[in-house]
Amino acid sequence: MQLEPKSFNIIVLAFQSTCLDKGIVILHGVQSQSIRHVNLSDLVLKEKMKLWRHFSWCLFLLSLLCCLSIISLAEDDPDTLQLREQSLLKQLKDVDLEAIEYRREIQLLKEEEKKVEAEYKRLKQARDWELKKMQEKEKQVEQLTESTNQKQQLVDTLVERIEENKREIEKLEKQLQELSEDKEYLEHRYYSPSLAEVLDEMSAKWDPLSRNMYVKAKTKLLPFVLNYNEKAKLYRQKWSRELTKTHKWVSFFLSCFIYGCIATIIFLLIAILRKLGRRLSVQKLLFLSDVTFTVFWMIILFASGIFWRDGFQALAENNEVLFLLLQLTVFTCYSGIIALRVFVFALSLSWQMLWELLLLLIVCQHYYIHLWQPSMTDNPLTATWKSYLFYYLSFQLLTWLKAARFGLMPSLSTLRMRGWTFAWKRGKNRLFMETDLTKQPFAVKYV
Repeated sequence: MQLEPKSFNIIVLAFQSTCLDKGIVILHGVQSQSIRHVNLSDLVLKEKMKLWRHFSWCLFLLSLLCCLSIISLAEDDPDTLQLREQSLLKQLKDVDLEAIEYRREIQLLKEEEKKVEAEYKRLKQARDWELKKMQEKEKQVEQLTESTNQKQQLVDTLVERIEENKREIEKLEKQLQELSEDKEYLEHRYYSPSLAEVLDEMSAKWDPLSRNMYVKAKTKLLPFVLNYNEKAKLYRQKWSRELTKTHKWVSFFLSCFIYGCIATIIFLLIAILRKLGRRLSVQKLLFLSDVTFTVFWMIILFASGIFWRDGFQALAENNEVLFLLLQLTVFTCYSGIIALRVFVFALSLSWQMLWELLLLLIVCQHYYIHLWQPSMTDNPLTATWKSYLFYYLSFQLLTWLKAARFGLMPSLSTLRMRGWTFAWKRGKNRLFMETDLTKQPFAVKYV
C-alpha cells in the first residue's frame, strides 16, 4: 500500500512537532540547569548529550508511528483520513505557532546564554585577578614578615650590643676609678711619702737577706706589736674566765707570780748596774754579754735535751712572731758585741794601721760591688777607669806606707822637710837638700 504525498507531509510535520516539543522541553531543562549552575560550558555539553539520546528515541518512535500509520491508513476510509488530515493541519498550525514561540524563546535563551557566558568570563577574569592580587599580597606579606623578622633580629642584636657596651662602659668606669685612685695614691706617695713607703721603695734594691728581714718585720712583727695590747687583753680575759670557773684564786696568784718575777728581774738589774756603774768599762760589758749569752744557750740546750727537739725550730713552728723577735734581739746583741770587740781591737792599733785597714776595706767593698758581684751574676760591670785609678792610688799609698816603715822610702815627715829644703829665701843664699837622706837630722848647707 502506497502513501499519498499529503499524508506523508502530515507525518513529517507531526514528527517535526514532536521533535520541537522535545527540543523545547530540553531547552527549558537547559535553561533551568543553566540558572542553577555556574559552569555553563559543562551544562551545555551534558544537555547536548541528553538531546542526542532523546533524538534517537524520537527516531525510534517515528519509525514505529510510521508503521502504525501505514497500517491504520490502509484500513481507514477517505473521510476519516480527511478529518484526521484537517485535525493534523490544525495541530500543525498550532505546532508552527508554538515552534515560532519556541524559536523566539530559544533565541532569547541563546542571547541570555551569551550574556551569562560573558558574565561568567568577566567573573572568572575578576576572580583570577583577585587570586593574582591575593597571591601578590601573600608574597608581600611573606616579604614583610621576613623583613620584620630580619629587623627584629637586627634590633635584638643591637640590644645585645647595647648591653655589652653598657657592661664595657661600667668596666671601663671601674678601671678609670681604680686608675684615678692609683694616681692619687702615687701622687700622695710622691709628694708626701711615709716612712713605710720609702722603705718599701728602697727595699726593692736591697740584697735578699735584708729585704726578707724587712718584709718579715713589717708583715709579722709590726702587726703583732701594734695589736699586742688588744691580743693580750683578750688572752687575759680568756684565761681569767677559764680559771675563774675552775679555781677562783688561781688567776690572782698567777698574776702575783708574773708581776713578782718582773719586779725581781728589774731589781736585780738595778743592783748590778749600781755595783758596776761607777767601775763600768768596755771589758766588763763584754764580760756581762758573754755571761748572758752563755746562760741563753744553756737554756736552749736544756730545752732541746728535755723535749728532744730543736728549740728554735719548735718555736718557729708554734709562734713565728716570737721566734722572729728573738732572732732580731740576738742579732742586735751580736752586732753590739762585735762592734765593741772591734773597738777594743782598734784601740790597740796605731792611726796608721787603722787608716790602712779602712782603706783596704773600702777598696775590697768597692771591688766586690762593682766587679766581682756583676761578673758572678752575668750583669754588666759598673766599674770605670776612675775605679781602677782609685785602686792604683790606694795600693800605691799602702806600698809607700809600708816602704817608709821599712826605711826604703821617706816617711811623711821626711817629705815635709824635703819641701822646706826646696823653698827659696831672700838674698843669694839658697838651701839645698843633702844627698844622703838616711841621716837624721838632715844637714843643711849654705852655698
